[in-house]
Amino acid sequence: MERLTDKDKHILCQKLCDMKRRCNNPDDRNYKDYGGRGIKVCDEWSDSKNGHRNFQKWAIENGWRKGLSIDRKNNDGDYEPSNCRWSTSKQQSNNTRFNRLVTINGKTKTVQEWADIVGISQRAMTGRIEAGWSEEDLLKPKYKPLKMTKAEMSKEIRMWRSLEEQGKLLKLP
Repeated sequence: MERLTDKDKHILCQKLCDMKRRCNNPDDRNYKDYGGRGIKVCDEWSDSKNGHRNFQKWAIENGWRKGLSIDRKNNDGDYEPSNCRWSTSKQQSNNTRFNRLVTINGKTKTVQEWADIVGISQRAMTGRIEAGWSEEDLLKPKYKPLKMTKAEMSKEIRMWRSLEEQGKLLKLP
């Protein structure tokens, strides 16, 4: 196992304690979403003798670094090595049971993931979906209005008129 600093050990210890508290303590404010739903911490990590060491070993072997949080791949599954991973807060927010999943062109993603792809806010994507936009329109990039001052616009119009008068611009009916 990679050498951990005392601070790293403390951080990982706290993460494990937080998991256990959410799953085992009915007085914890998050219990209803974890232990109250039947989610447990596996015996390998709960063991009073080797649980912390087992968890630290798993954490290092599975990419833990400061700033990442533990994420259950299956939100209805337990905290156990095969169901956990380290994620950024953005990755984790795309893996909650409250996310709305949307299928476009046969691919299913969260509203936030689609919004990120298109380059718009989650709220804008939700608005498009609720307005009944077609799949093709949902994936259109954000409309960017022309940013031009009135003076610049007047100058542009004068230039186009001049080109038209010189016969360099064809006016269509």
